[in-house]
Amino acid sequence: EHEVSQGVFLRMLAVCRARLVPVLRLGAMRPVSGSTRALDLGLDSADYPAHDSSMAQNMFTSVWNNLEKLHGRQNMKFPKEILWLNGAPGSGKGTIAKYVQEQRQITHIAVSDLLDTPEFRLVKASAKLVNDSHVLYALLNELLKPSHAFGTLVDGFPRSKIQVECLKFLHSRMMELHHEFRRTERAQLFGRPKFHIVMLYIEEAHSVERQLARGRRVQEHNEEVRRTGEGQLMEGRPTDFDVVAARTRYQIFREEAYDAIKTLRNHFHYHFISASGPVEEVKNRVLHEFQYQSGLELSDGAYASLAAVPLASEVGSHYRQRLISQLELYQEMVPDTLKRVADIVVKDFMPAIHMSVSAGHARVRCDQAIFREHPQAIAIANCILSERGFETSVFHTVDHVPTHVGTDGSVRCEARPVYIMEVGYPKGRR
Repeated sequence: EHEVSQGVFLRMLAVCRARLVPVLRLGAMRPVSGSTRALDLGLDSADYPAHDSSMAQNMFTSVWNNLEKLHGRQNMKFPKEILWLNGAPGSGKGTIAKYVQEQRQITHIAVSDLLDTPEFRLVKASAKLVNDSHVLYALLNELLKPSHAFGTLVDGFPRSKIQVECLKFLHSRMMELHHEFRRTERAQLFGRPKFHIVMLYIEEAHSVERQLARGRRVQEHNEEVRRTGEGQLMEGRPTDFDVVAARTRYQIFREEAYDAIKTLRNHFHYHFISASGPVEEVKNRVLHEFQYQSGLELSDGAYASLAAVPLASEVGSHYRQRLISQLELYQEMVPDTLKRVADIVVKDFMPAIHMSVSAGHARVRCDQAIFREHPQAIAIANCILSERGFETSVFHTVDHVPTHVGTDGSVRCEARPVYIMEVGYPKGRR
């Protein structure tokens, strides 16, 4: 009976948050141009998008103007790259945030930490709302710090329709600054903004399971601390100890955050990543998602200039298949050359390779006549060694060989191309 009543209460709370909080926040905003706004508690859900945009624009403009007045327009320098991380409860945002931060060598901003200050604790203690304008001001002010200049990951923003709209306005203002300063000495400080929206998603059942598992770990830890007197007690989320509360928290995420954030895929780089499965699998998905993004991040002109250059990942793809096909083609088209090169590899290359087995690396000089007479010969030698499991690199140089000495002492030389092959292989065991 208690569980049912608590579930009903939490559900009602979720509905109140979704329908009343945006309206109450509007009342907390300053009047624009001296005007006042009437609070309409009878809004239909279909009316919210227009109100959200209007409220967000007024709020964002007020926050931006205050920050510009505080720092100066020339100092409104935001990070070159911002990853906006959100996810379902239990999706592992904290773990993934640390991983992405390390992989991309960027800073990490947790919005919850920004709100855990004496000023915000005072607001909460006085039973007042920490409204969107407070959150936005704290976040933008943090983003302006020089420590985030090369990129940052923001964990926990946006989380509402109004915050989603504010994100669009932020990008627009950053583009304005980019165009304003692009032909000045400060151009490097105001690059094109690069926004990535990262959504870690799991289904409701999985989310509830992870939340409750987290709660059990906290309980087990605290019981051990109380029993032994060693360590410190951990503070768990209230929703991690009740299945109805955990389910309601997930539903609030779906209703307030998920659908709103999903609209950003029409505006920015949107990364939808399944957070199901072991942590290492999720990390691999994240790594793959951010592995290559030049097509998304470069300007159209720069990307077009580089488009003909293949990706490193493409160069090595299907290498074995292409190697075999190439050797079969040599056997069909130039069988004699293939045989001669294979003989040279056995007779001349392998002794040098065997002599350097303790190092696992040999340098072979390819100065035999066949490598000068047949342009394909060095490629054939490379294919033969590669097929046998050696790692090879080929370098080209030119030898100047004296061919004539004049009566006046002058020396005439002939330039002869020479190939040097670096061969790598496993070291011999001592």
